Amino acid sequence: MNEIQNSENSARLTRAIVLSVIAYFMWIAFFMPQQAPVQQPQETQQEGIVETQQPNTTAEQNPTTTQQEQPVVTDALPKSTSKNTPSFDSASLKSTISWETGGIQNVKLEDFYKATAVTGWWKWLFSGEGEWEPYLGGTEKFQVLTEKGSMLVAGFGDLQITEFNISKDKENAIVAKQTYKGVEITKRYSQDENNPYLFNIDVVFNNRTNQDIDDVWIAVVDEMEGDPGPYMDKLRPQMHVDGGVETFSDLEDLEERPDGYENEPLSWFGVGSRYFLAAIAEQNNAVFDRVYAAHFSDNMFGTVAYAQDVLGKNDKLVFSFTAYIGPKQLDVLSPLGDTWGDAVDFGIFGFFSRVLLFLLQVLYSGFGNWGVAIILATLLIRVILFPMTQKSYESSKKMQILSPKLKEIQEKYKDDKQKLSQEMMKLYRENGANPLGGCLPMLIQLPIWFALYSTLLYSVELYQSEFLFLKDLTEADPYGVLPVIYGFLMYANQKFMTPPDTASMGEQQRMMMKMMKYMTFVFTFFMFTFPSGLVLYFCCNSGLSIIQQRIIKRKFEKNPVVLDSQPQQAQ
Repeated sequence: MNEIQNSENSARLTRAIVLSVIAYFMWIAFFMPQQAPVQQPQETQQEGIVETQQPNTTAEQNPTTTQQEQPVVTDALPKSTSKNTPSFDSASLKSTISWETGGIQNVKLEDFYKATAVTGWWKWLFSGEGEWEPYLGGTEKFQVLTEKGSMLVAGFGDLQITEFNISKDKENAIVAKQTYKGVEITKRYSQDENNPYLFNIDVVFNNRTNQDIDDVWIAVVDEMEGDPGPYMDKLRPQMHVDGGVETFSDLEDLEERPDGYENEPLSWFGVGSRYFLAAIAEQNNAVFDRVYAAHFSDNMFGTVAYAQDVLGKNDKLVFSFTAYIGPKQLDVLSPLGDTWGDAVDFGIFGFFSRVLLFLLQVLYSGFGNWGVAIILATLLIRVILFPMTQKSYESSKKMQILSPKLKEIQEKYKDDKQKLSQEMMKLYRENGANPLGGCLPMLIQLPIWFALYSTLLYSVELYQSEFLFLKDLTEADPYGVLPVIYGFLMYANQKFMTPPDTASMGEQQRMMMKMMKYMTFVFTFFMFTFPSGLVLYFCCNSGLSIIQQRIIKRKFEKNPVVLDSQPQQAQ
């Protein structure tokens, strides 16, 4: 009988499995702790130096890894800025050069504002504090690097900062110089003429001593604190290493020890958040053999890379960097190189996400509103997938209609499993039904669903985009209107999936229906925390599903699949 029940309810089981998979991926995306698969060095601290010993690795993982000391800057970061500083100013970006670190700092993007603080009415209701403000702030220019941040800090050993001498050369580039323990460090900054977010940085270490220096490093640092949240809304150390992007979100772990890689291909490193990035890439590959996310001092964190070449006595080391400080925007990042576009983390369905983003951009260019673009994209995707979804819904409806006949066959041949299977397959064949008919179409749709989910979640193009009463589609709906609408639509969708003859349902079917009702409440709860652009998509998709199922229901009412007495014979 278990075999019979599994066949009869396979369509509903398929839907339940798909919904469970969606819930699982949502749990991964929003609640699972983010951990980077990095090596954990052991550390001991001494006056301004952190010495680390790297763990032993197998020859297959890191064949050239050896134990080395890794000095990390502790006193090379700015404490205050009291002087007028030279700056880079354009229509898109404003920044200054720090006298204390000789690096770019205080970077503000003129085309973006600081994210609004969103307070849902339910949060305000339980807090009971002040007057409810659904949206607050959002008038200040967005700051990628703070006044204490620096792109970049350059040094060796436990470099102690002395004041930089900053000037401009004949080509109007900004030059920062300092000399420490006989080593002259020169940084030259120039802004790209065509891309305001792009800088060229040259760093020269000139060793005027008679000693070799084997721990030259380059770092990007800034202030970091708090929980980045499930959407990585706060700045964290990031790097593109070993063919992928790594984000180090746990600051407590970094306070205990730096995390990173040895002898792995390094493309770029810096700091980044959900929508913005400040990172550098050395133009001559393979100049760094170690890179770490590290805690520097107080609440200062960042990434630091160590040169593989020794700075010989009376010799020079020269680095040429491409630096990017701006939004994680594909059409801006992709021209910089193959790996820069990976900063926009669309996940395993990245190819589909890029296609969907292009579609949204086309629709936005025609209608001038991202909310309208999302609605039209949802409609277009439903049209493209219509043949598959139609097959899935029709298969489910046929199984509902055949349910009484299946029960008759089960009772008649309950003692003969072979004959039972034959009669069931005959009934399916004569009526064009397939217990698993809805499985493949739904599985094919999964990559598109998750790709669109990632597109709406991680595309900076939607940042601070308005639609109707919503001021930012990348933030949750503080009024709770869209989540409530979605809850009603999901409930209505479930009612269409419920067989009309509930009294004849088996125990397994009843359990399935209870599970679906439970998931309706769970998914509605999730929607109160999701970005409103995503909830808008889910609402549109659910509404179109109801319309499609209603059309199918009317079709079957006019042309029943099964006769009242006997199955229709195959033509």
